[in-house]
Amino acid sequence: MKIPNWAKFSKIGIREYVAAFCVTVFLAVLMLAVVAFLPQTVISNHVVDSLWTIERDAKNEYLFDNSEASKLDVNTDFMILRTSLGTNDRYLGSILTNPVYEYEGLSGLEGDVEKIAKLAYDEPADEVWCYARYWMGFRVIMRIALTFFNYAQIKRYTAFLFLILLAAVICSVSKHANSKVAFLFALSIILVRPHVMATSMQLTSCFFIAFAAMLLIPWLHRHGMWEGIFFMELGMITMYFDFYTVPLVTLGLPLIYLCVLKQEEGKSLTWKNLLRNMAVWFMGYGFMWIAKLTLTTVLTSENALSQGFQSFFSRVGIQKDPELTKFYSLKAAFEGVQKAIFSDETGMIVYLLAAGVILAVVLYKALRGRITLRNFRSAAPFLLFAGIPLVWFVITKQPVAIHSYFQYRTIVLTHWAAGVFLYYLLPAKNREITTVK
Repeated sequence: MKIPNWAKFSKIGIREYVAAFCVTVFLAVLMLAVVAFLPQTVISNHVVDSLWTIERDAKNEYLFDNSEASKLDVNTDFMILRTSLGTNDRYLGSILTNPVYEYEGLSGLEGDVEKIAKLAYDEPADEVWCYARYWMGFRVIMRIALTFFNYAQIKRYTAFLFLILLAAVICSVSKHANSKVAFLFALSIILVRPHVMATSMQLTSCFFIAFAAMLLIPWLHRHGMWEGIFFMELGMITMYFDFYTVPLVTLGLPLIYLCVLKQEEGKSLTWKNLLRNMAVWFMGYGFMWIAKLTLTTVLTSENALSQGFQSFFSRVGIQKDPELTKFYSLKAAFEGVQKAIFSDETGMIVYLLAAGVILAVVLYKALRGRITLRNFRSAAPFLLFAGIPLVWFVITKQPVAIHSYFQYRTIVLTHWAAGVFLYYLLPAKNREITTVK
């Protein structure tokens, strides 16, 4: 049967997308199954060796200036450790049900430390519940890491890898685009406090994925027929590894870079290609989630489909949780984002003054006739990217209001895209302008 033209993505057909999706889901389950058989005693011993570091993190969640944006997500890092310990070959279904073992009389972060210790010492739990609505693919990385390192060492090498990848991406953008765009990228990362993220397993996940994808973008630029599958896989990988932090950065940062490379080479950009790449990312992200819920519901006793969709409806406000009513508010969400970006009133003044100077320069050049409609059309895609995080904050206002101290970092797309928009908006010598069709 011939595939209709509307169903074709470049030279890749629907069958290739379906095959890639199925293979990825199979590998996702296989990796979790394999790491379940890693030596539990070795992993537990490394956790025991780490208890002093875990206790230290529980006592102080804040770094540097103690602002909201300098807060670590210690609670989730501890959940990553607990679920990684709870995934083993004693109960292979744990790779899908994601059991969380509980002990009576323990609560708060200090209680979580004790829970981790009891799990590491293999003490019988008082109860168990299943966190089945996520893939929790981070357990693959964590169990492998705990086979060789303790928690303190993992934090150290996480920071090294994060900063090395960041440096590599800056070099890549400078080499394949130009140093100005690379500087704008580096600035956008600096504005979301990489020094806070660097040692956190939770906060670095999406940025690891985004940085790795960006290093592949020059290759993708030369092999455009793979764009669709590339972004679908990115969406799937994000759903697999991320514990819901800032998933859009794995779409936005690589796609902005791809658009920059096309601009720099004077190639024509099309809205069709941009929207297609965005659509397949969301399809990969969404269907990977549904695949997880379906597999868990079919293969285990957990009704993950019910759990997952109830959580989704609660998050987006279709079915509001009475205990979280105050968080279903755009005002609460944007106040949280504002507090995380600016830290305080002085920070807001500094930020707005800098933005004002930039806008004054743009206005000056516009009044002198230096900005043309062609310049604007060339830069327009980046203006779209700059607005995407704001739309995301509106749709996901409840989780943003609750966890604004890390979910605000989607704003990195606004910073970089806005900077690149102004770069292409303002004319420069020896730069060939292309327009989006």
